[in-house]
Parts: sequence; structure tokens; C-alpha cells
Amino acid sequence: MTLSTPPGTQPPSLVLARAVVAALLAEGVREAVLCPGSRNAPLAWALADAAEAGRVQLRVVLDERSAGFMALGMARAHALEGRLLPAAVVTTSGTAVPNLHPAACEADAAGVPLLLVCADRPHELVGTGANQTMQQTSVFADAVRAVVDLPADLTADLGVREGTAAVAGQVRSAVAAATGALSRDPGPVLVNTRFRPPLAPWCLRLSRSRESRPPLVRGWRPPTVPLPLPALRPGTLATPPSDP
Repeated sequence: MTLSTPPGTQPPSLVLARAVVAALLAEGVREAVLCPGSRNAPLAWALADAAEAGRVQLRVVLDERSAGFMALGMARAHALEGRLLPAAVVTTSGTAVPNLHPAACEADAAGVPLLLVCADRPHELVGTGANQTMQQTSVFADAVRAVVDLPADLTADLGVREGTAAVAGQVRSAVAAATGALSRDPGPVLVNTRFRPPLAPWCLRLSRSRESRPPLVRGWRPPTVPLPLPALRPGTLATPPSDP
């Protein structure tokens, strides 16, 4: 699934996501839990490529609350071995983010390094009254050691080289705060990453058909026929069959 297109032909969202993932890997992050969504699609692509190259151990979990505790357990296991190695949990934007709060509170109380990598909208689309446009950077209050907020147009405005260097510096600060490198107080850190559409590489090639898009999960293809639905009588609800 690795994309061979040069950076100049990729959407800025994917360039930024690749810079974030590369910076996380450079700081020693080797485990990540991904909750797939729309706004964090660039991060999903970048993480999937890193996992395919054997650079990160990637797990996909649909429920954000469960994903947060899974990443917390990974980091906790390293801490019990005497190593402060943060794990990353990656979510989409909006109400997906507060579902990480329980895990963040646990990481705060236990002093476990945890990276909350959350996708977000550009600054001008936050707080507009539309659905899912909440202010994410203040969700975790004082449970996090630091908040890093990466603008949507960072690599586009500064250029790929300078933008990537800026991202690397911000992620380095986030990991240092999470591991307590300076404070001796490890804990969770929010890395809020803003993306502007297009959010996937095939958006640049509108002529490509839906079936020709590379699958995010290996071996998966969209269904060619509608899935059958159970026949229901009016006024009844579908219930799963009971166990024998």
C-alpha cells in the first residue's frame, strides 16, 4: 500500500501526517493504536505505510475508549520494565476525542507516558456551531502534561523541508513532556493535528474508480452487491439470535 508519489504531488494533509508519524518514530514510538475515521485518514495512511515497513506495531480498534486503554496498557508494560516508552493512540476529530479522557486520567495519576494523537479541523472551522466542531485542545484540562497544536497548513506554508523540521521539533517536545525528560513527571500529552481536505491521496485523481482505490486493510474490497437485510414485520426490532 506504500505510496510512491513524490511529496509535491501529495495533498498537504498527507505530507503533514507523514511528517508527524516520521517524527514519532524518530523519538522512539514503536506502538500505536488507530481508531479509523474521516479526519484522521491521512494519519491512517501514514501509519499503515510505517507498519507495512515494519517500523511500528499498529493495532486498529474501532472504539476510542477501548483504544485509549489499550495504548495505556502498552506504555504501562514498558514502565513496569523500567523503560519510559510512550505509546500513541490516534483518533479522528470531534466527539471521538473526549472518549480518551478516562485513559488520560489514568495515565496522569499513574505517571505513564501516553501520546494522544488527535486529528482536528483547521482553526477557522472550530466553534462554528456545526456538528463536531468542538474546541479539542482544552478537552483534557490539566490531565495532560502538554498540548501541541499543529496547524493545517504548516508544511504547505513553510515548505515540505522546513515544515517537516517544525513538526519534528513539536513532536520532540511532546515526547519529552510525556516521558518527563525534563520535569521527571511523565504522563499523557495531546498532539492535536489539524488537516484540511483532501484527506486521502486518491482525492487528487478524481478519475480513479472506487474499486481501484488501495484498501486500508489488506485483502478488503468494497462489496459489489448490497448486503442482505433480515425480513422484519412492521413494529418489530431486529435482535441478535440467542446463544444455543
